[in-house]
Amino acid sequence: MSNYSLFVEQVHTSGPSTRPHQRTLPINALTDSIALREAEEYVEGLFSLSTIRQVRAHLCRADGTVLREIMRTRDPVS
Repeated sequence: MSNYSLFVEQVHTSGPSTRPHQRTLPINALTDSIALREAEEYVEGLFSLSTIRQVRAHLCRADGTVLREIMRTRDPVS
């Protein structure tokens, strides 16, 4: 099983948490395609929260190479 990491930065729409919040999550998967699917599902789940304005994530292999950048941005409410 290969180890991947997902570096996630999220920005909320309002409140004290409008500064970017960052974290790194481990992903254990047998193949790149499974790791990509898990990363996409995690980002979509986060972005489904209405309080999140932006999610930016980098899926990296164990050697540090970036496999994919995933970004979701919500239009600001006027």
